[in-house]
Amino acid sequence: MPTTEARYQAFVANCAEAVEGGLELWDDGLDPLVLGRLEAGKRRAGRVLVAGCGTGRGIAELASMGYEPWAFDVSASMVALCRARHRLSSERCFVAAAADLPRVLGARRFDWVLALGLVSGGLWLDPGCVVRQLAGLADALAPRGKLLLDFLDGGPGESGHLAVFDYPLPDGRKLPGCCFWPSRTQVLRDLDRVGLRTLLTALSHNQAEPLWLAEATRVEA
Repeated sequence: MPTTEARYQAFVANCAEAVEGGLELWDDGLDPLVLGRLEAGKRRAGRVLVAGCGTGRGIAELASMGYEPWAFDVSASMVALCRARHRLSSERCFVAAAADLPRVLGARRFDWVLALGLVSGGLWLDPGCVVRQLAGLADALAPRGKLLLDFLDGGPGESGHLAVFDYPLPDGRKLPGCCFWPSRTQVLRDLDRVGLRTLLTALSHNQAEPLWLAEATRVEA
């Protein structure tokens, strides 16, 4: 049996191949609740960092709202497409993992960091690196900046569970995928570990796959 890590890496590789073949994955619009949060926060409008941007999810919407979108992803193929489609420079759209942000960004900070789909995309796959990844996202926040992170609830208790699924493609094919769904307890605990205070809001009441939005800010010293 392949390991969880091997299965996930195969999924990522297959997705990258599909993108290179012209399929536009992960470029759907932002959830209305997320857009509402951003609209309400426009008094602090400025830079927004899109984590795990894929081919450019939310970039056009953010620009139309008056924000300055920046973006990163671990996939060089997706970053290349995002740059081309949204006319972003290599400075504003770059290849990195969340844990790399302190090194890559230097002194740059953001009013919003959007990590939407990032958890179900593998952030929690290796429990040993979760805090480093979240610390990188937290480090990118400006004073009073906010992190928006959505996740599928893995159920009650201290930990979630491995989810195996088929990801549908526009041409009718399906890619076998897997990811780790954390529990709400785990999300709150790990965000607290990196110095963030969090408010949870339900995005979906689907009992099979409950989706939550975590809105996190730095704990004031």
